Amino acid sequence: MPFVFLYRYLLWHYSDGLKASFNKAVNAVIGFLNFFSVLHLFGTLFSPWHRVIESYGRGFDAARFFYAITGNAISRLLGALLRSFVIVVGIAAAALSVIAGVFFIFLWIFLPFLVPLLFITGIIFLFA
Repeated sequence: MPFVFLYRYLLWHYSDGLKASFNKAVNAVIGFLNFFSVLHLFGTLFSPWHRVIESYGRGFDAARFFYAITGNAISRLLGALLRSFVIVVGIAAAALSVIAGVFFIFLWIFLPFLVPLLFITGIIFLFA
């Protein structure tokens, strides 16, 4: 009877459990990319920061024209710099999540062997 339980556990552990663990790891990576809106920020990389734009006004005034061009360029540059920083942080968080996910999957695979080994090691250290 105990061997049936062990067999069913190992069957679940290496089929549905492993599949669910892999899905959780993938969802964590996707979650970080969505949390930091990496794809959206790539699409709007050179948009003005908070839509702050200077109007060129009616008619042509050289001073107003260069003032607007300079202000709009600074706003777009500031937007690109801040968005780039958030993109880098988001990709770094997703990369760390990939590393943690790979570690978790390997741990999941070897956990049924690790538990008895650690139990036996603990008994040996207890009586040594």
